[in-house]
Amino acid sequence: MAMRKRRSEWTLQDETELLENWESRSNDLRKAKRNAHIYQEISMEMGRRYTAEEIHCKVKNLTKKYREEKSKIDPFGGSPSVWKHYQAVHRIMGTTAVNSALYMKTDSLMSIRKQRSEWTLPDEIELLEKWEARSHDLRKAKRNAHIYREIAMEMGRRYTAEEVHCKVKNLTKKYREEKSKIDPSGGSPSVWKHYQAVQRIIGSTAVNSALYVKTDSLYSPTSSMPSPSSPFPSPQLPSPSPPLPSPSSSSASMQSPTARKRNYNGEMVKLIKQQTQILKTIAEESKLVNQEMIGAILEQNRITEKLSTLMEKISEKLGF
Repeated sequence: MAMRKRRSEWTLQDETELLENWESRSNDLRKAKRNAHIYQEISMEMGRRYTAEEIHCKVKNLTKKYREEKSKIDPFGGSPSVWKHYQAVHRIMGTTAVNSALYMKTDSLMSIRKQRSEWTLPDEIELLEKWEARSHDLRKAKRNAHIYREIAMEMGRRYTAEEVHCKVKNLTKKYREEKSKIDPSGGSPSVWKHYQAVQRIIGSTAVNSALYVKTDSLYSPTSSMPSPSSPFPSPQLPSPSPPLPSPSSSSASMQSPTARKRNYNGEMVKLIKQQTQILKTIAEESKLVNQEMIGAILEQNRITEKLSTLMEKISEKLGF
């Protein structure tokens, strides 16, 4: 029994030799339903220093260790494994279908994450209250990621700062869609349950109000133009002492179609300038968000490098 125990103690040289033999026979092992004879052949190639059963057991242990190490790796590619055989085993089975299936755990976590984004009505109402309370800070701050983190903390961390930010953007988009449907004369109020709450928060802001200049501008020029179907005014009999028309009223009534068209074109130019300014404002806000994301990614990479260096030092001290 003692001899059997010593036989099971694998040296680094023997492990390296096994990995080479395993890699050369990996295709046969994947295809074969019964592969005991392959392990026997590997045992013979290694000079029978280990039995076929010991080789099979070692392969299983290496596979298990590889899967454990791979599950620890950051899904974005950071935090590389410091295990000495990781790259060798990865070459053998890193791209196999069986191994890929092992990472359903990651997919499951992602699905749980997606479920977390399903907001309940009480949570939406709570978010609206906190958004309204911090709306002034959000408008002033150029970088507002910390504000969304604070809101997430106030909500008991049921949602991340990113999910809170995304929800605020979705509510803003929905509000603007609803506002664009409303009759300019004031009728047809929105039936969306959060319309009034979001209206209190962003309804009077400069950026939001500017979005609806298009509707107001399109109505203003047409209101001054006569309808083609309207009847001509009936001629008035001159009174004994007719009042002298004012210069402004006479110029408005005597305005030619060319002048009216010029005024309309002027209004359209103003509208285009206003829309350009709105798009510029939105682009600047998007740029700030992208800068924050890049900063977060760089910070994550920096931490990953530090962690990798630390793990290498620990590995050296432990003798791996």
